Amino acid sequence: MSEAFWGFVKRNWRADVRTDLQALHVLMLALFGSHDAYVDPESSADAYRQLLGLSAVPFFEVRLFNHGDHGLIKTEQIKPAHQSAAAWLTLLKIWFLEGDISADGVLDSLANWLDKFPEPGIKLAHEDD
Repeated sequence: MSEAFWGFVKRNWRADVRTDLQALHVLMLALFGSHDAYVDPESSADAYRQLLGLSAVPFFEVRLFNHGDHGLIKTEQIKPAHQSAAAWLTLLKIWFLEGDISADGVLDSLANWLDKFPEPGIKLAHEDD
């Protein structure tokens, strides 16, 4: 683990977003990859669903993508993505490979999420004039 990443871990290992999630008042999309090496994706997704259900969030969606890492990039292994060789390989895939390197369904999910809401400046039917 690099010194910089170790510093990040030390600052964040006790982070707890439960209070913050319950205090949200904006639309929320939470995406998790099943092969995340940094958080437990299933228990995190379950916690988000539960806590957002208790919040004032007007609409939320929580999704878990098979074979997605912490960055929702397609993978078959659970391993840290910050290590130098893996990080460079990911950048090369992004820069040079044609096609989608995201876990299956990620880009469709993002597009579907955006399609659910009007463009900025367009009022929803229930908004006051």
